[in-house]
Amino acid sequence: MIRDTSGYIRVVDIYDNSPAAQSGIAVGDLIIKVDGVDLATLSYNDAASLFTGQEGSVITLTVRHDSADSNMELVRKKLETQSVEWQMVGQEAYIKVKGFNSVAVTQFNNAVDAAVSAGARGIVFDLRNNGGGLIESCAQMLDKLLPEGDIVSGTDSSGKTEVMYRSDSNSINLPMVVLVNSETASASELFACALRD
Repeated sequence: MIRDTSGYIRVVDIYDNSPAAQSGIAVGDLIIKVDGVDLATLSYNDAASLFTGQEGSVITLTVRHDSADSNMELVRKKLETQSVEWQMVGQEAYIKVKGFNSVAVTQFNNAVDAAVSAGARGIVFDLRNNGGGLIESCAQMLDKLLPEGDIVSGTDSSGKTEVMYRSDSNSINLPMVVLVNSETASASELFACALRD
């Protein structure tokens, strides 16, 4: 999911066997409301938090498909999301990162390790349509790749800068490329900038 220019949440990916897939929600649809709450009035993080809840509980979504709005009731289900997928393309590894969530770090580390073990001469990270996620997860993934140094720092209104995340001395010494597009946002932008720097 990403924030659309309309302020609503646009669906960019649907997991197999998820309640969204079973309900007929399609990539490109806009989520207008969750349980009656207009998502355009909320920050992205606050809007995203409305989707989570106890397994088996019911959530009502107002979905805009082809300019028509409809209400859908979905039953929340626990999913092991596949946030990271990878494959070898010739002698290069292609790693698609769909989001930076709590399960992404382990999946990412496993993908990078498998790519290195397979003899990859370089890695292509695909962050197209990745709307971001947890900065902590992003920083942990970057730590796997980068040499020792600062990954994320923040400067407050008084001008004080604080380092939030650092990388240790372990790194992956391979050429790397990051694919981005206009939907690459938030933690994904951090990932791309950190690798470039």
